Amino acid sequence: MAYVVTASKPSSVRLSCAGHFISASRQTLATASSSLIHFYADDTLDPVHELEIYGRVTTLTTIRAPGEKLDSLFVTTEDHRYFTLSYVDGAFETGVSGSMETPGMLSPETGHRVTTDDDMVVVFFYCGLITVLPFYNSAKRSKKRARDAGRTFGPACAIRVLEVKAHDIMLIDGVLTILYRDHQLLTHAKTYNVIYKRGEFDLEPHGSELRQLEAGTSMLLSLGAPGEFAAIGETEFGVMSAEKGFLRIPLETPTLFNSRTSAGWRKYILGDDYGLLWQFDFNASPPSVVRLEPPVDQTPLSIPATLRVFNDKYLFLGSHYADSQLLDLATLDLIASKTNLGPIQDMVLRSDSGSAGLNTLLTASGAYRDGCIRIVRYGVGMTDQAEIAIDNVRGIYGVTDLSVVVVAVVGGFIVLQVSADGHIEQLTAGEQDVVGAFSHAGKLFLVYKDAVVSYDGASELASLSLPGISAAKQYGEHVLLSQGSQLSLFKIIGKSLEKVASISLESEISSIELTEDTVIAGHWSSPALWVGNLKLQKSAEIPLGDGLVPHAILLRHLSTMDSPTLFVGATDGTLVTFAFDSSARAVSTRKQVTLGTISLSLHELQTPQGLNVFIISDRPTLAFAARGKISLSSVNIAGCAFFTSFECAALNSTMVVATDTGLRIGGIDSTQKLQYRAVPVGELVRRLVAFGEVYAALTMRLEVEQVTGNETQRSFVRIFDRETFELLETLELDNNEMCQSICVLDSRLLAVGTSITEEGVDECRSGRILLLAYDELTKTLSMTAQHETPGSVYCVADTRGQLVAGVNAYVYLYNVRESNGAVEVVQLSKQRSGTYAITMRASGSRVVYGDLMKSVVLSDVVASELRELARDYIPMWTTAVDFFGDAQGGGMIASEADGNLVLINLSESPLEELRERLDRTGSLHYGEMVNVFCAGAIVEPEDSGTRASGTASTHLVQPLSLFGTVDGTIGIVGRIASDQVNLLLELQSAMASVIQPVGGLNFFDWRGYRTPHVKVAEPSRFVDGDLIEKFLDFSADRKKSVADQVGQSVDHLETMVEELSRLH
Repeated sequence: MAYVVTASKPSSVRLSCAGHFISASRQTLATASSSLIHFYADDTLDPVHELEIYGRVTTLTTIRAPGEKLDSLFVTTEDHRYFTLSYVDGAFETGVSGSMETPGMLSPETGHRVTTDDDMVVVFFYCGLITVLPFYNSAKRSKKRARDAGRTFGPACAIRVLEVKAHDIMLIDGVLTILYRDHQLLTHAKTYNVIYKRGEFDLEPHGSELRQLEAGTSMLLSLGAPGEFAAIGETEFGVMSAEKGFLRIPLETPTLFNSRTSAGWRKYILGDDYGLLWQFDFNASPPSVVRLEPPVDQTPLSIPATLRVFNDKYLFLGSHYADSQLLDLATLDLIASKTNLGPIQDMVLRSDSGSAGLNTLLTASGAYRDGCIRIVRYGVGMTDQAEIAIDNVRGIYGVTDLSVVVVAVVGGFIVLQVSADGHIEQLTAGEQDVVGAFSHAGKLFLVYKDAVVSYDGASELASLSLPGISAAKQYGEHVLLSQGSQLSLFKIIGKSLEKVASISLESEISSIELTEDTVIAGHWSSPALWVGNLKLQKSAEIPLGDGLVPHAILLRHLSTMDSPTLFVGATDGTLVTFAFDSSARAVSTRKQVTLGTISLSLHELQTPQGLNVFIISDRPTLAFAARGKISLSSVNIAGCAFFTSFECAALNSTMVVATDTGLRIGGIDSTQKLQYRAVPVGELVRRLVAFGEVYAALTMRLEVEQVTGNETQRSFVRIFDRETFELLETLELDNNEMCQSICVLDSRLLAVGTSITEEGVDECRSGRILLLAYDELTKTLSMTAQHETPGSVYCVADTRGQLVAGVNAYVYLYNVRESNGAVEVVQLSKQRSGTYAITMRASGSRVVYGDLMKSVVLSDVVASELRELARDYIPMWTTAVDFFGDAQGGGMIASEADGNLVLINLSESPLEELRERLDRTGSLHYGEMVNVFCAGAIVEPEDSGTRASGTASTHLVQPLSLFGTVDGTIGIVGRIASDQVNLLLELQSAMASVIQPVGGLNFFDWRGYRTPHVKVAEPSRFVDGDLIEKFLDFSADRKKSVADQVGQSVDHLETMVEELSRLH
């Protein structure tokens, strides 16, 4: 019994439209990502409304029914349903909904198409068939206006068309243009009048017909009048106008157009598969085509999947391969972007020490020039309250009780003050180098490199000359200063400082710390800390470890910790922590973790949740207390160079950070959520694997000849540093060789599977298995052995030091051995898969692999022989497979090309012939194609889980596997505790009965296993966690209704669902 829940929602954007959905004066952008619809304000990509659809969205179209003041959104789904969404009383509500499903008809290969005018909506769901949905109150149905005034559409009317393989359709003032390909694979365009007579719609020829367009023509553009249009191809475009008839115009640069948007009267912006934007102006004679260039110093444009101009000011670029972008229409300046993980090709899960059970997930994401490695981990972000543009910042110091921020810049300093109403103004400025700032008794003290000066507002009160100051710390009335190797303690008396004690240490001081009764200092030349009292008498020395140079020291007592914690940030990015005994000034429980590659800076940060430590490095981190130990969480602040705590009620802030662009004032997020960071690769990252202290990736680069448009692909094996992701080494494969698979063999070698292509041959007939060794000292990759195979090596896996490989229709078992000083690959056995063995996992001696068409096979390696244990004989287009829990237990999970998840187990039948068949024990339609499974969890369950009842027991759900999809979704699959199965199934049914689905779509219809030929009424032995977690958002009445149906209290269900929500 499995529980599936989404950790990161689909992020690939392939559909968009704009309309006056919310306001009559401003357009709103609408986008679709798989089964999610988002609505955005015009200057941001933070959605103002999000709707989950129980169906995969295939088209979005803006419509306005006669007499309405606002537009509605017309939506179609993959299962041939449609509905409208209208904005009513602050929310989107379903208007009309219906189904056009016609059994036995074929869906078009190019996807669904919808077009509309003032009188009707035309839907193209099936080859050779269009459906007309007329507006009731349109001019063409005036006789029905009074009787049907409250409705949107009249009866749907299906019309047969001879243009079976339509690529595009367009409707203007009742004239329908169809771009299609005939049985001879020739492309044409034809126009029809959509007429209404005798209560039905029909088509009659309009007169415009274009024959034998370029073969790659796939897109129609309206030129404003009925029967006038442009047909866009790869090397030319055709223009049909009443004035000049038909013109063929060649394109200077051949390309593959994939998206379009209107940019004014007879003007369009088109995007292509190579990430370029082109403006077509049909007002010019002849029509002009101009490539649009973004600013040179800006992030490159993503490869578009959809384009949309709205409010005559913004251009939205939705991408399937990279982040979606909001651009200024006039300049193409980037205004905002939205992270996209899709398509996810592969995943690697990494466990980090000190992460409080929060693991890091690496995904091979994107494609072509937008290919990258995404780092996904739970962390916190920053909520901005104010931004100030200041260049060349070299330090910031917050003085909370005076509402002052001191900014050290190159060549001087600036003092900013926040007024009671939140206004920020400059208090004073100077040319001295500031190394610290603090306050006492309402006075501001600035620490320069050669003096400490007190101020009342902007007026100087007193000054104490102290040459060579490198650092300053204040605690209460005491101030600690370092000057070279000199350490001095002062007491604040009025407006001046009075020296209390001074000591000269053995070497130059690198960092200092001051608390109520303890002084700590670190040295540049010694890997140890000097510890003393307020008289600067030495109490102890704390060794840090060889090679560690302390750059920052902080001693704080975090909540839930038994004792204070001493934090030491080293120059090499290492964080060392100790439990500190204040009375004995002794340490214990040393821990060390690498947080970055540059020097760490440590700062106290007080939030409503308690005291934290903010750590600055090339990867900012927040240290906090959780479960009685120090935990670390990544912070999503790009380019954070300096930090200071700054609690300001007027700005509702707790911190200030300095970045390349200036100061950001705000607060840290109160809850952790998934944070994303991209490591650009610039190529399709096909496979990714952890290999010791590095990551190995298989990448593919697409190269295009600009003149001819010819494409070539090159494959590489690339090695990246585990921490910095610096590219360390590259091995290029042969010109006609394509990378397919990779695994770590016996913890010492990389096994890479390839395919060798032959011109004019569809099926791959040869490939190679490459064994590669990586030397960490010289950072070089070398080939130790290669083995030719009779086909493409689609998948490889390690089983106890032996190699299993899926080669076309066979699965081979190889042994790797050394002979006469050389490594060789020796075939031990093989077995037939079916069509193509394309995905594989191994655990111990067990091997499970998925066939392209013939489902799943489970085998065992016994005495150097690969023996088939059982297989699933029900055909399935398998895309990914993995063990579900313990491999010896016989549980497996597989994904299918139509978006289904299937649980598979060894049969427990006493009959031997039945034990050779794998049993399908559960199924669910997830709605997205899964590319990869990855064993483990992003959030590890606590060691001592408790049930909602409060009794110590196992977890409600034990997370076992992650999965990544084509649309960028990260999902979690777990096993439900046996005694909780019935309760969760009842809760799922109860939730489905009270929820109000968008578009009138049914939950069970959506989640039931489905293919083009099979449709199951409901999910089997799967519980949808996304549905279950909606319980927490229900009103009290709806919660009670659900609780009554399952026979549990509301409190019990809330506690249970809250525990489930902590899975992600």
